[in-house]
Amino acid sequence: MKNISDKKLKKIGNVFLVLCLSIIFVNISCQKKSSTVIKSPVWIQLFNGNDLTGWEITDSGKWNVENGIIVGNSDPANPSGSWLINNNNYHNFHLRVKFQINDNGKGGLGYRIPAQGKGTPSESGYKINIDFNDKLNPTGTIMNIARGYDIRNKIQGEESWQKLELWVENDRVVVLLNNSKIAEGFDRKSLNGAVGVQISGEETSLKIKEISVLPTSDYTVLLPTIEEQLEDAPGTWKSIFNGKDLTGWKQTQGEAEWIVQDDILTVKPKASGWLFYAEENFSDFIFRLKFKVGETCNSGVAYRYNFSHGRRLPTWYRSEVQVYGNDNLNIADGTGAIYALTRHNVGLMKEGEWNELKVYALGDHIATYVNGKKAAEAINTATYFGAVGVSAHDPKTSAEFKDIEIKAVDW
Repeated sequence: MKNISDKKLKKIGNVFLVLCLSIIFVNISCQKKSSTVIKSPVWIQLFNGNDLTGWEITDSGKWNVENGIIVGNSDPANPSGSWLINNNNYHNFHLRVKFQINDNGKGGLGYRIPAQGKGTPSESGYKINIDFNDKLNPTGTIMNIARGYDIRNKIQGEESWQKLELWVENDRVVVLLNNSKIAEGFDRKSLNGAVGVQISGEETSLKIKEISVLPTSDYTVLLPTIEEQLEDAPGTWKSIFNGKDLTGWKQTQGEAEWIVQDDILTVKPKASGWLFYAEENFSDFIFRLKFKVGETCNSGVAYRYNFSHGRRLPTWYRSEVQVYGNDNLNIADGTGAIYALTRHNVGLMKEGEWNELKVYALGDHIATYVNGKKAAEAINTATYFGAVGVSAHDPKTSAEFKDIEIKAVDW
């Protein structure tokens, strides 16, 4: 009987393996169906240094090659701009571009631009902004997805060659400018398409002397989003603030004054400090609270903080979501930003009113929402387990918190 059972088990295993391989094959085939995909284990130079072979010009832009450099000059009669788009399509890849742009120039770097997309290339695909005068969307911003950090003080001027790099994998993209991380974002609008460069505005001069791509795979693998996985995961919502006192909470790292009154936790403008829920540590979870802050507030929400870290604060481990008193564009990490990892999308917080902050944490993947809209999303490999808490970063901070709840996933 044992031999028969083993044979049956082996047969079932073989059938299951064939079924899985068939599903994968069909998935890959479907994704390849509508586009030509180039796969190579080496860097591909998209510009041959002589002419624009392999590229197509859209609209009325002026593109040409001068002394081995692509030069694009905008048309004042068409300030909406022109694109120069490569003929090949890519799924996952590493892209490198060396460029110069004049002081008043407005440009962009596009990726995953579908051949039959609706609207402009930046609407159907994605655009990385190139504009050193744009405070809302600094150079490196993934337009409509993730704002870039402003590093204009590190730029040496329009005569210097700048290096822009993209790492694109499945629904994630990371942007580097001159080897500094500028932005990180996630989106699934387009998973395959061409790369291109854009000029816009009335007086833009954009120069490209190198544009190369390293394809890493010719298909994409998508799991459910972090929000879908955690919302559907087993677990029960739990209130961790009783609205009466600080039972279960522990103050550390400072002498901030924390007061509980009328179901509201308030930190008074006196000193800095952290307040943690010390009864339990969390790994994968959804955390939410409501907050109202003063104009001078510099606060935050900590996640996965380990008390054994000693005097190393959550900011040291990039395990803080920022809560700030205003949406000033000069603020590097405003409300909803995952501190020092990715900036916040502005315009989500209502100043002087109650707001809701929601934090999703699944493995190394973190996403934040302010008032129901995505503020930031990033990968954080620094910490995977620990406490949650709130902070006052300076003596001027005044903030109120209520309805503090968490759903710890019960895998």
